[in-house]
Amino acid sequence: MFKRKKKSGQVTIEITNMNDMKQLISEAQSLMYQLENELNFYKEHKNKLQSLTTRLDKKVKEVNNFKFKAKFMLVKEEE
Repeated sequence: MFKRKKKSGQVTIEITNMNDMKQLISEAQSLMYQLENELNFYKEHKNKLQSLTTRLDKKVKEVNNFKFKAKFMLVKEEE
């Protein structure tokens, strides 16, 4: 087997595209906030739609179960 020689010294790493990463994170956060707002909007309107649908269903049942009441009156003719 070969043995590697250990090199000693200080290493400096410079990230050259950090601004690009910050820009991507900023865009991702913006999209996340937009998504959260749209989700809240959707939930609010979904609840309203469910409520209106339930109310409409009840009214349709009332209409379907509606029973007409009638009175028959005999009109006497005068001679």
